[in-house]
Amino acid sequence: MGINLKVARPREAHGMGEDVTRSDVRDQDRIGAIIEAIADLLQSASEWVRQEAEAIVREKLVAPLQRLGLTIASALAAALLAAVGAIFVAVAAFLYLAQWLTYPGALLLIGALLLVGAVALSVLKVRSMQR
Repeated sequence: MGINLKVARPREAHGMGEDVTRSDVRDQDRIGAIIEAIADLLQSASEWVRQEAEAIVREKLVAPLQRLGLTIASALAAALLAAVGAIFVAVAAFLYLAQWLTYPGALLLIGALLLVGAVALSVLKVRSMQR
């Protein structure tokens, strides 16, 4: 990945129409080598900065997001299991209460208890989020 830069010198520096001497060619070669070395150094620095930025993004952003995703997935699985369990408990309570309160009364009581529980949990969550 060499950069070819030619250093042009004005004719006045060499005199009018004089040929370029070997020392001038060597000076141009040295300047070209210095420019190429600087370009390589800048390329290396650029690659290093990119690698460091990538490492920081992985450490500070990707890893916490992965943990958050796993936490949310676990919470959803737990909520699904709790909902299925609540359904079974509600059906069992309905069948038990239907013997004493009739079917509509048992449905009303169980539905009211589930709604009160949902409202209570929602209020607690909103209060904890406001802190």
